[in-house]
Amino acid sequence: MKRFAIPFFAALLCLALCVACGKQRNAIIGDWIIADSTQTIGFNIGHNGLAASIGNPEKQYLKWSLHDQTLLLGGKLYSQGHTIDFTDTLVITSLVPKKEMLVRYQEQTLRFVRP
Repeated sequence: MKRFAIPFFAALLCLALCVACGKQRNAIIGDWIIADSTQTIGFNIGHNGLAASIGNPEKQYLKWSLHDQTLLLGGKLYSQGHTIDFTDTLVITSLVPKKEMLVRYQEQTLRFVRP
């Protein structure tokens, strides 16, 4: 009996983690803008890994992925006639679903809210 109990509980734990990760993915879908900014700048997290920029024509987000608490936003940067592929790495430190997200980005903490 013990031989079957350990794999069963391990599978149950994996399932619970997958459900939690799926809930977090759903919680971040939508528009996010930087709070307390004089400009409306942010991003849209879409379904199927698609992303878009909000209020920043030089930085065009095209895709996103979530790995644990790390949100990766990839796209194209347009500067001085050049196009550069880039990936922004944001570590989610706090998430209030559909309301507020705190992230660490390049040694600073940013607060994003729903518009």
